[in-house]
Amino acid sequence: MLKIDDPIELSELHRAILEAKFHPFPTDANTAGSPVLAGVADRVYDELSSKQDKRSADIASFKDMRRIKGANGFRGQWRTAVMAARRDETMSSASQEERLSMAKCYLSPFDCTEGELRAFLDDVDGKTGLHDIEKLFKDNSFSSAQLIDAAYSFAKQQAHIVFMLKDMRVCDIYFSGVKKLSFDCGGELPDLVMLKKFTVNSGKTQKLDAAFSSDTGKITLFVEADSTDCWI
Repeated sequence: MLKIDDPIELSELHRAILEAKFHPFPTDANTAGSPVLAGVADRVYDELSSKQDKRSADIASFKDMRRIKGANGFRGQWRTAVMAARRDETMSSASQEERLSMAKCYLSPFDCTEGELRAFLDDVDGKTGLHDIEKLFKDNSFSSAQLIDAAYSFAKQQAHIVFMLKDMRVCDIYFSGVKKLSFDCGGELPDLVMLKKFTVNSGKTQKLDAAFSSDTGKITLFVEADSTDCWI
């Protein structure tokens, strides 16, 4: 039996599990909702929690980190898990009780109330979120927004763009059915990438054409896709 007592090793294992479960484009799509991995993720976090300093402030802080909904809203892993669950063909045919159980697996090791699990399923069913990128940019100020992350998979025809707006809100945009994509950043994404100008269109396809500035020069991004899912 494998037993890990070292807090540093446990922390690294926890990080690796989160990376596997909440990667926007995992190599193995079944990882995100695996009940077995969900159980392991919970046990690892429980063990980490037991090794924290027993001062109440530290324990309270550690417990708060495990909540799926923090002070600024749902954590970014929520949205990644939603998109993973949407690709789960068994989700639509499952009973409501089974769907709640599956939702809990997708969000493990985070703690969720039953209301949050139901909200998660509403997101999976497309009842929430915004699906019009033109309206997203019209209703929110993206002036000088910071590009936090950009990931894509040509094999899956999907892209994931993350912005931080000037008011510190985080915006996730998922593109599905990507028809065209170009992203020129000259290598790895720099630490500070600011949106300078953009055009968006929500006609027959969803399009984003954006130019950014960074300390290494100009960065351009163009995406054309069948649909978008946006959350702020």
